[in-house]
Amino acid sequence: MGWARELPPHRELELVIHLTTMPPPDRIAGTAEAVRHYFASRAEVKRRELRQLLRQGRASLLIGLLFLAVCIGLGALVPRIGLGPWSKFLELGLDIVGWVAMWRPLEIFLYEWWPIMGDRRLMQRLARMKVGLVLPET
Repeated sequence: MGWARELPPHRELELVIHLTTMPPPDRIAGTAEAVRHYFASRAEVKRRELRQLLRQGRASLLIGLLFLAVCIGLGALVPRIGLGPWSKFLELGLDIVGWVAMWRPLEIFLYEWWPIMGDRRLMQRLARMKVGLVLPET
C-alpha cells in the first residue's frame, strides 16, 4: 500500500508475484481473484468505518449544538442574577465552554474523514489492479 500511495492516482497498477516453486494449478488460477477480493473487502471495511465516523459526527454535532445553546442561554441569564464582577466572568466562561463542546464535531467533519476516504479510494484502486504471476522455469 505504501508504494501505491506514492504513484499518481490516474496510473493503473499491476502486481507481479515472482514464485520460486510451482504451486498447484488451482492456486495459480485463484491468486488474482484472491488479491482483488482482499483489497475489495478492505475497501468495504473503510466504507463502514467512514459511515460510523460520520454517524458519530452527526450525534456529536447535535449534542454540541444543544450544549452550546444551553450555555449561551445560561450566559444571557447570568447578568440578571446580579453577581457583580463575577457576572461577566461566568458569562464568558459559559460561552467558551459551549464553543469547546463543538470541537469534536468540527474535528470530525473538517479533518478526520479525509484519511479514511483516501484509504478507501486506494483500496478500491488496488482491488482493480492487474495481478500477474511469474512462474519458475521448469
